[in-house]
Amino acid sequence: MIYFEATAGELNSNLNVYTITQKTINNTKSDLEAYTYTLEHAKDDCLDFNKIIWFVNGKKLGTGESFSYEPTTTATYVVTAQYQGANLVELSSIETTPRSTGALKLALYILGGVAIISIIFAISVKVINKKRDVVW
Repeated sequence: MIYFEATAGELNSNLNVYTITQKTINNTKSDLEAYTYTLEHAKDDCLDFNKIIWFVNGKKLGTGESFSYEPTTTATYVVTAQYQGANLVELSSIETTPRSTGALKLALYILGGVAIISIIFAISVKVINKKRDVVW
């Protein structure tokens, strides 16, 4: 018989090696950018992904190596990754301000407004010119 002893990875004593990367994804809740956050170097240290806890502005919203967040406002928020050992240990955090993706809608609204104002202006000029053409 062959026996193997396997142990879970442990946190690196230098917590600066853990960084959070963000990748832009589609937001299904609003016209803002959404992101997937990934904790880098967690695989290298063979960390238990079930013990990686994700917080947004101090509120627990997920676990695992990666976490997706779809904001509903343009307010700046802080995403923090913590590791649940004997105590919660903060691994890394990142501050993000989502940008609007509704630029096309805004441009269409502006063009529509300009078109309506132009039509009203053209009609009023035509009506005023007809009234001037009346000869007494």
